[in-house]
Amino acid sequence: MIRCARPAAAAGRVSLRSAVCGVAAAALLVGALSGCVRNIPVDGASWLAGRDGVIDAEVLVDGTGAWSSSGLIRGELEPGIDDTRLAALVAEIHDYQSSGQSGAGALAVRLGWDRTDFAVDSDDPGDAVAIATWREVAAIDGVHSGVVYADEVRARTLRDGAPAVFDALARLDTGIRLEAFVDEQDLEADRISDDQATGNGGTTNPLALEYLRAVGCVPEDAVRAFVDSLLTREDMSGGTADLCAGVTIDVPAEAPLSIVAQALRDDLDSRGLTGFPVQAMSDDGYGTVRFAALTPGDAARLDVLEVFERPDAPPVSYSLGTEGDLAVTEYGVPTADLLALVLSSPAAVGLAGIGLEGDPVAIVGPPDALPGLLDEALALDAASDSFGSVQLGPDFGLVALQSPDPTGTPDVEAAVRDLRASGATEGRVFSVRYAAFQADIVDGVAALSDPGYVGADVVAAFVEAWND
Repeated sequence: MIRCARPAAAAGRVSLRSAVCGVAAAALLVGALSGCVRNIPVDGASWLAGRDGVIDAEVLVDGTGAWSSSGLIRGELEPGIDDTRLAALVAEIHDYQSSGQSGAGALAVRLGWDRTDFAVDSDDPGDAVAIATWREVAAIDGVHSGVVYADEVRARTLRDGAPAVFDALARLDTGIRLEAFVDEQDLEADRISDDQATGNGGTTNPLALEYLRAVGCVPEDAVRAFVDSLLTREDMSGGTADLCAGVTIDVPAEAPLSIVAQALRDDLDSRGLTGFPVQAMSDDGYGTVRFAALTPGDAARLDVLEVFERPDAPPVSYSLGTEGDLAVTEYGVPTADLLALVLSSPAAVGLAGIGLEGDPVAIVGPPDALPGLLDEALALDAASDSFGSVQLGPDFGLVALQSPDPTGTPDVEAAVRDLRASGATEGRVFSVRYAAFQADIVDGVAALSDPGYVGADVVAAFVEAWND
């Protein structure tokens, strides 16, 4: 025990010994408080390892912190354990989870054979369903790992065996999420990452082609054949295939998306899948994301993608929708250069609308209106020191208020004067924004977009000045 001396009697004086003892006592107090938080996953794994039918137990997720503890543990079951012993084990786990020693249910538990597990549910009927499904999944050749729930199977396999594994899973009355990997190294890395990140095996891996089938989904044969064909494509790194809703294909960042997109569209057309939603995208990991909806929609719109892969084209993010709407973003490129790049494609004139967000303005509208919108937006941007970012379309507009002095607030009187003089609000629903607050000008009258704003002093002052 540490015995601390009393402080010196004189007011304001504390002896050196009492100060040192105070620090020591505080350290002991912190240690004592920390010691009050039991490590529930470690204790739970130790408890589980001693249960009948369990040959080993481990901690998959340990969420123990300074003030609380939770996590996920897994038990490797005895080979051939029957339903009676398994039901007794699950009942023990339920009792443990609901007892004070387990942390009142803060511990999730999985049981299984060789990394194919079922999640212990919160009720007996759910457990019974999961166990029955798990036994069937564990017997499927080619399932390398996974987790079975009462209403869904999440499993991993290799691509060369994925169609057969999916066929076997499809005979079960449950939802399916099957990730198919090129090699076992990627598969195992995904298993470890999923366990550590979420404990449910459900995170999306860009290296996997994931089959999704909801309960009740009966996919078209042509859709299923198309998805299977993706397994061998070298221009696809991964993807998500919801067999009754649509497919997203991940294309390597270095691949020419325009060529891949056209090839995939031709394939879809040949299979009679022009109306089935399929999209392709690439992400270089540094903020440049490219997206194109392949079907449905007019195939001719895909031709515009070629301009973004020319040798002199800047790296931009873009999104091409099914209705022929194109959005292009790169803040480091003049908006005028983005406009020139897009309009250099003969396919651009056939697009329904184009949005360009560059330096210093953003414009949105039909292709033939963009040159005029750019001139107007640039003029508006230069019209006032009180204007920050500018967005302009044929029937809408937006300016963000700013102050030339970074530490000051916008001059709302100047902003009102300069915006009126620009004429930009005529014929438009025009918005003025500052921080998280916005006012809208409709038919010449300004009003806060949300009358309940608290702290919208600058925008409220703009509204008052505009309507005065």
